[in-house]
Amino acid sequence: HGLSYVEDSTNRDLARFRNWVRWRLLPLLKEQNPKVERAVGRFMEILREEDSLLMERARSIGLSLSREREGDVELSRSSLAELPKGMRRRVVLELIHSLGGDARWTHLETLGYLVEGEGEARVHLPGGLMVVREGENLRFTRELDKEPEDVEVLVPGPGIYSLGEYLFHFQEIREGGEKVVVSPWSLLIDRDKVDFPMIIRYKRPGDVIYLEKVGHKKLKDLFVDAKVPRRERGRTPLLVDSQGRILWIPGLRWDARVLAGGGTRRHLLVAVRRGARGGEKNSSD
Repeated sequence: HGLSYVEDSTNRDLARFRNWVRWRLLPLLKEQNPKVERAVGRFMEILREEDSLLMERARSIGLSLSREREGDVELSRSSLAELPKGMRRRVVLELIHSLGGDARWTHLETLGYLVEGEGEARVHLPGGLMVVREGENLRFTRELDKEPEDVEVLVPGPGIYSLGEYLFHFQEIREGGEKVVVSPWSLLIDRDKVDFPMIIRYKRPGDVIYLEKVGHKKLKDLFVDAKVPRRERGRTPLLVDSQGRILWIPGLRWDARVLAGGGTRRHLLVAVRRGARGGEKNSSD
């Protein structure tokens, strides 16, 4: 093609490991075995075939042990711990690669401690992937654990309001009206004890809530005791009255002093649904 051969000037640089192997180590090995290059090539081919087989097995095991949750992937720590360490590393590495991440030997060793240790911990991997130990699971995520902005939603009266992925429905219930089913995601309030406007917001430093038979408790301690994952704590909405008193942490705890009882004349039902990201606009009836 009329092109002249050009040799890379670095090919003779013995400071580079590949060149040292080629120009120093291989000649020494050939003195002992003239067919060493063929033997090494055959050995490498066997390694490639067996590596492919083991990684395919690891991929199959990973699919059976993992599950998706809210855009992340979780692996059971106890299930991983039952695997031989070599297969455990391959299962984790294959999952990391499938998610577009990467890991080196030091990362895999650290991830081994996540499987066997206790408490909340995390490992940041190349490629923007992060592995978090949460209870009995390892969570593989790309979501940055940044606290959401300090925003609040004003609730001037009954209606539908949203904060993040949570949808709040405030509805006044007439005495003797429809039957109300109360759950961890709905709260029946005595309207003579709490009035509008209310506020929906995220937690702030120093927040406390009043708990029956306990008194005031810091939200930070409450989240830890309830084993709420760290990434969820800053994204959990709070219902607050106009005086700043936290009335309710949906799905978790409430201030029992504001609950409707046998002598309640006016009721306010507050129901919360999760999964409303980018959904309904805030509006009052």
